[in-house]
Amino acid sequence: MKLVAAGTAAAMLVLSAAAQDTAAAQDAATVISACGTPPGPLPLGTKRPLYIDTNGNLCSTASVASGTFSESTIATATLPTLSEGATVVPRSSRAGAQYLQLVFGSASGGGTQVDLTHGLPVNALNFPTGLTATGTALDINIASGGSVTQGSTTSGQSGSMIMGAVTTSAPSYTNAQTSPLSLMTDGFLRVDARFAGTASGGDTSIGSGGVAQNIFAAATPTHGWAVYNPDATEDLWVSDSTTAAANGQGSIRIAANGGGYETPPGYIGFHAVSVIGATTGHKVTARRW
Repeated sequence: MKLVAAGTAAAMLVLSAAAQDTAAAQDAATVISACGTPPGPLPLGTKRPLYIDTNGNLCSTASVASGTFSESTIATATLPTLSEGATVVPRSSRAGAQYLQLVFGSASGGGTQVDLTHGLPVNALNFPTGLTATGTALDINIASGGSVTQGSTTSGQSGSMIMGAVTTSAPSYTNAQTSPLSLMTDGFLRVDARFAGTASGGDTSIGSGGVAQNIFAAATPTHGWAVYNPDATEDLWVSDSTTAAANGQGSIRIAANGGGYETPPGYIGFHAVSVIGATTGHKVTARRW
């Protein structure tokens, strides 16, 4: 019976120590008078709390290198060339902005930096659906999101739109400034159809009264043309679609005593200009451009 009792007491002592270790592990850090040599020796396999001094500093044998810590940077116009593992001070521009150098490449080293000499690699960009890029320059091709087939239904289409400003009169634009196209309220695009070329003369006279003849040496005007009638009393008739005839289909009457006809702006000639007058020697004033 004594051996059993002794064995039971020993077991109780062991359980008591284990209970203390568990309780200690759950407690807060233990306050000691000063950090230095930690309390001990501590038994292997046991759990103990952390230790702090009376000022609240955590006791540890780890050391921190002494020195001056600075958040300042060096102002520089260009970034330096660095070697691997070098200790550097952050750089900033002379305007005070801190440099941030983007580099595209592998994590093990190398890569392409982005600066005034090296452009942004196209393959490093993520484009939205419908846009692709190839080569070293940005070359965007509009895919299914912006292209449509001929004869497709307008409703429901989407894609890039060329902007136009709708105004009741032609706007004033500034030289070397990008501006939208100019549209009229009825949907027409405003264009300048003035020909910036040199006009040439085609003055002549009627060779045989009542007989049509071609002016401008029978050449078709490249752009527009004009015919005027200096005769005081007699009309002329002209046509650039058929042989001119008085009161004939396709012929245009030019009244006597200074009447004239000019093709509209943007007109492109498509036929030789024919003229007819009733009297031989009737003067004809003509211009083409």
